Amino acid sequence: MEKIYVLTDQESLAFYSMDVYRSIETPIAVIKPGSVEELQEAVRVTTGLDVAVITRGGGGSYTDAYLPATAQSLIIDTSRLNKIIEINEEDMFITVEPGVTWAEMAAGLPREI
Repeated sequence: MEKIYVLTDQESLAFYSMDVYRSIETPIAVIKPGSVEELQEAVRVTTGLDVAVITRGGGGSYTDAYLPATAQSLIIDTSRLNKIIEINEEDMFITVEPGVTWAEMAAGLPREI
C-alpha cells in the first residue's frame, strides 16, 4: 500500500477522531485503501495486532459509530472505494463500493430511473 494512503499526522488523526458531535480517542493511524486488493491487504496486515479495527464510510455518523473507543485503534476509511459496480435497470438495483456518495450514485444513474 502506498505510504500516502496511510495517515499518521496529528491533523489527520484529530479529524478522524471526531464525528458530528464529539471525539473520544485518537486512532494510531488511518488507512485509505483504493481497491479491494488494498482493503484485503489492510485487513491482512492488521489481523493479529492488538488493535481495534474500525471501518469508516462517509463520516456522517451521529452515533459514535466509527469513533475509536480506545487509543489502540486503527481506522480503515473506505472513501477511496468509490466505484459504481453495476446498475441493473431491469431488476432496479445498483451495486456500489462503500465510498460512493449519494450524489455520485445519482449522477451515475440513467435519467429515466
